[in-house]
Amino acid sequence: MFGSNGAGLLVIAVGVQPMALSRGQGMTASLPNPFAWFGVCVDRAIKEGSPVAGRCLGDLESIYDRLLTAGAEALTEREMLALVIRNGRPGASALAIADQLLDEFGGVAGIAEARAEELTTCAGVGPARAAAVIAAIKLGSVALGATPTWTALSSSEQVAAAARSRLLGERRERVLVLVADGRNQLRRVLAVSQGGSDRVLVPVREVLNAVLRHDGRAFAVAHNHPSGDPTPSEADRRSTEILASAAQLVGLRFLDHVVIAGMEWRSAR
Repeated sequence: MFGSNGAGLLVIAVGVQPMALSRGQGMTASLPNPFAWFGVCVDRAIKEGSPVAGRCLGDLESIYDRLLTAGAEALTEREMLALVIRNGRPGASALAIADQLLDEFGGVAGIAEARAEELTTCAGVGPARAAAVIAAIKLGSVALGATPTWTALSSSEQVAAAARSRLLGERRERVLVLVADGRNQLRRVLAVSQGGSDRVLVPVREVLNAVLRHDGRAFAVAHNHPSGDPTPSEADRRSTEILASAAQLVGLRFLDHVVIAGMEWRSAR
C-alpha cells in the first residue's frame, strides 16, 4: 500500500524521530518535528496515487497530536487500538481494523482474552499485528496491577490488586500465593497450581511450602474464575478454611483468599 516508503512510515507511526528526509540526489533536509515528516509522507502518499493511504495517515496524525497534547484520556478505545495497529490494509484504515476487532470480540476485554490465532481471523490482522495488540494489552494490564514489593497486604482489595494483572486473560484457573513478611509487606507472587477451565484445587501443601521456602511470615492466596463470575464456590470456601487451619499449625498468618474474574473480585473468607 505504501510502496518503498512503508518502512519509513512505520518508524514514524511509533513516534521515532527521523534524522533527515531525502529530497533528491545527495541532498537532505533536517526535520526536527516528527509531524513535519509525517505531513510530508502524507503528501507524498497522495501524490503517488494512494488517497486511502493519505487519509489513513492523516487520521493517525490527528490521533497522535491529541494524545501528545491532551493525554491518552482524550482518545477513544478504537483510536488507541488504531495506534497499536498503526497502518491499514488496502481498502481499510487502521481505525477500520480497530472497529472490526472491537465488534468481533465485544470490546477490549474480549480482545484481551483472545489468542493470536483468533485475532488473525480478522481481515488485515496478521501474526505480527496480533502479537503487537496482545503485547500492548498485556503491558497495560501489568501497569494497572503493578504493585511494589513493599506494598502491605492489609486488605482484600490490596490482595486483588497485587494478583489481578497476573490472572487477567487466563483461560484456565490458576492459583497464586502472595508471600509477605512479618509486617504483611508483599515480597513475592508465585504460581503454584493450574487447573481446568472451570475448576482448580488449591494445593495446601504446595502453598505452605512456597511461603516457608521464601522465608514468608504471612501469605494470601488468589485464583481466577475464567467464567467471569468472581463469586466463591463452596469448594473455594472449604479450601480457605483448610488453608487457615494449616497456616496456624505451622505458625504462618493467613491473610485472605481472593477470587478474581476480569476486573471484579470477591473474598472467599
